[in-house]
Amino acid sequence: MATFTPNLGLAIPTVQGDIGLWGPEINLNPPILDAVLGGTSAINMAGGVNVTLTTAQAQDLNINLTGLLTANVALIMPQVGGFWIIQNNTTGNFYVTVQTAAGGGASVSLPQGDRAMLFSDGTNIGYVTRPGWRETTIYSPASSAAQFVAFPTPFRRFRMTLQNIRTSVSGSNISMQLSINGGSTFLSSPAQYVEGLLNCGATSTSSITYSVNASTAFSLTQSILSGASSDASFDIYPGYNNTGFIGIYYMRGSSWGLNAGSFWVSNFINGACNAGGVVNSAQVYPGGGGTFSGTVIVEGLP
Repeated sequence: MATFTPNLGLAIPTVQGDIGLWGPEINLNPPILDAVLGGTSAINMAGGVNVTLTTAQAQDLNINLTGLLTANVALIMPQVGGFWIIQNNTTGNFYVTVQTAAGGGASVSLPQGDRAMLFSDGTNIGYVTRPGWRETTIYSPASSAAQFVAFPTPFRRFRMTLQNIRTSVSGSNISMQLSINGGSTFLSSPAQYVEGLLNCGATSTSSITYSVNASTAFSLTQSILSGASSDASFDIYPGYNNTGFIGIYYMRGSSWGLNAGSFWVSNFINGACNAGGVVNSAQVYPGGGGTFSGTVIVEGLP
């Protein structure tokens, strides 16, 4: 009787045995090899219950996850070695953790809309190649008083880029308030701290300034003058840190804008706040009132 390989379940006919059975046994292998090299399994993850792949499903190279999630769930792979391309096409603003049935090994939390090649040694799941930035959302505010911005789970870090931002009120800046409840409310108590570290302007090659101010909003750009536009990029850390403070949020970045003398002005800022939980969204708005237009791009780093 044939034996089977431990990872793919390929049939190995018994030497000097299995008389008359070699053909049927070997014929079991091509469909498995075909699946491993290009097969696709569509897995419905709807709901809030973990899903365990069958051996046949796990033999497919491509695993396409679908369904509306109501909680964070796990995709449980068999305790075998292998690699897969897994696409998380679920909805519901929850995430899928890919792990093996062994339990206790390393796992990967896959954000919605993300695709990654993962490997298994039978116990641990990991990235074949560590992923880079993933574009999650592009917003296009047009004469808007505020723009809601989502930070989907479970990215460990975000980058928000403002492009060609224009305000209706000359001298206004762009500010951001934070939310831990999906935008139902935004932080309104002075729990955020902004440090201005460097300001390079027209009158000085480099003048160092430092200040710590309690506020309810981060200022993302310096003043945007009439007829000018501003671009900016910021790194955002929305989760908990290891100091014991809950909901610590970090932001650092740089912003650019033209002043009246047509000199480039750059500003580097750091900020932190105790938001009372994990920040999952924000609103961007003109701090000086009026409306603003442009493009807001959000990227996530898994």
